Amino acid sequence: QLCLAPVGMLRLQNSFARCLIAPVRSSFGTAIRGASFCISRSTVAALNQPGPQLRFTLQLAGAMPQTRVQPLITRTCRAGFKIAHHSSKTGPVVRPGDNVKVLYKGYLENGEKFIDGEDEALEFTVGSGEVVVGIERGILGMHVGEKRVLTIPPEEGFGMHDPSLVYDVPSSSLDEGFMRQVRLGSRIRLDEEPEEDGEERYGVVVDIRDDGVSIDANEELVGKTLIVHVTILQLEVKGTGNGLS
Repeated sequence: QLCLAPVGMLRLQNSFARCLIAPVRSSFGTAIRGASFCISRSTVAALNQPGPQLRFTLQLAGAMPQTRVQPLITRTCRAGFKIAHHSSKTGPVVRPGDNVKVLYKGYLENGEKFIDGEDEALEFTVGSGEVVVGIERGILGMHVGEKRVLTIPPEEGFGMHDPSLVYDVPSSSLDEGFMRQVRLGSRIRLDEEPEEDGEERYGVVVDIRDDGVSIDANEELVGKTLIVHVTILQLEVKGTGNGLS
């Protein structure tokens, strides 16, 4: 690539030709290596002598329009909480109390995907507690069509591990078949009937002893930092702007 070409083609219109005359040093730099160009060693030696000039005739066949990519902005709002986004949208922004529809994907820090809402959009009211507070706070100020990557610490995700939710269940309360089949890490249902909200509670077996088992009823994602990719699909302005920060 000639060093003079970018400057010499400024304001050149399609199909027009221009003759460029420049010293070798402006064209190929201060040194020319034969392996870098399809020219002979004798030509290289001649061009490196002081004084020679090069004459080029350039004709512009076409120009590609420049695509301007908005810079990625990363900001840390609170300890461990980060937002990365491209700031290029205009119009109304998400505020507390607004109804939103979003697409989302969630990853752990090791890259493992824990949820994928790309096929089915999630609808909720910002500030209602329907999603973890880190997502509610992370989408504040977003426009329709905007994308963000939220780094959510455990405190604003599913919380920290609660030792009081680890239960010791005596073997006398369990049938023999369960004790024979249970394994560390087994996920078991805790309630015979679903909760009033329809959700079923599960726990993970974390210890097995002759006299019983220990079951951890903490959420699977407690104590973990979440990386959530979120896109705003729809925004229904309802809120007053108060309630979250």
